[in-house]
Amino acid sequence: MDKSLEIMRILRVPPLGKLVVELGGKQFEKLEDVPDGRQRQMALAAIGELIAFGGSYQKLVDAGFAPPLAPPPAKQEEPMTAAQAAFLASLRGSEKIVTDPINLVRQLAVEEQANPPAPPAAVAPPVPPPTPEPIPAPPQ
Repeated sequence: MDKSLEIMRILRVPPLGKLVVELGGKQFEKLEDVPDGRQRQMALAAIGELIAFGGSYQKLVDAGFAPPLAPPPAKQEEPMTAAQAAFLASLRGSEKIVTDPINLVRQLAVEEQANPPAPPAAVAPPVPPPTPEPIPAPPQ
């Protein structure tokens, strides 16, 4: 620790006691206010090291000094209307709902082998159109 390098200063400003960070002789209330990308990166790295210095982010949460990290709230689905529920029930009653397409294809192939389709019925040849009768010559 012979050659210390000051990265930032943390000051508490009265009367509200708000923290400000001084970087390069300028004071900032939020990291996003720092215009210089290099200074912003150095401050962010120092903040990360301060969290490690504190033991972990979870220790700060447990001590009541940081908000807990929470996943975003799950999107709640809207309830089905009566018409939608009736439609879904009709599908469940009449046909198989495809939940596993690979197994459905396999099942259909097995069923087709067990019950091959009937050969097509014999088709009669097409009937030719009637031949027109010759038009009689007009009387003279």
